[in-house]
Amino acid sequence: MRSIEELEKELKELKLEKRRILLAGKKTEEIDVKIQAIELEIENITQQ
Repeated sequence: MRSIEELEKELKELKLEKRRILLAGKKTEEIDVKIQAIELEIENITQQ
């Protein structure tokens, strides 16, 4: 299991990547799924 710090770092990187994709006028469904999965993983860790 990854630490919250690792997950938050990856989440930040994915959000930056999403912004670049949006600025390029492309679709972001794939990255949205990754972001949602990490957010859920962080939520699960913090609830334990």
